[in-house]
Amino acid sequence: MEEFTIKELEKIIRNGDFNSLIGKIENDFFDCKTGIYDLTKNSKKQELAKDVSSFANSNGGYILIGPQTPQTEKEKSKNHLGDEIIKISLLDQNLVNTGEYLDVIKDWIYPDEIHGIKIWLLSRRFYPFFLKTIFERCG
Repeated sequence: MEEFTIKELEKIIRNGDFNSLIGKIENDFFDCKTGIYDLTKNSKKQELAKDVSSFANSNGGYILIGPQTPQTEKEKSKNHLGDEIIKISLLDQNLVNTGEYLDVIKDWIYPDEIHGIKIWLLSRRFYPFFLKTIFERCG
């Protein structure tokens, strides 16, 4: 399989052609979450902080909320390390309180000078796709 580059991901995001993500493999600059982080649970706050800090400790990256990857070991491919996107799900953007995400990132990550991280929700509010920026800090 041909390597998926950050430039290709940025082009897909820019063009809103999210079905092109199907078949792509998560990697060191790109992670998918099937659903939103349930920030009423400390374990999910910890997961969000872990995901953001892992990108902050590298060269930055994207967390997309909505693309589905295999959930069981049986469904996962043994041919590559990352999970493969198998479906695009559109989520209700009203389920995400951006301020809560920012609070968790600020409270759970030290130092809070995070750069190069983007968290976006694929939303069904607009057709065909809408990206809700939850967190974006570049530079």
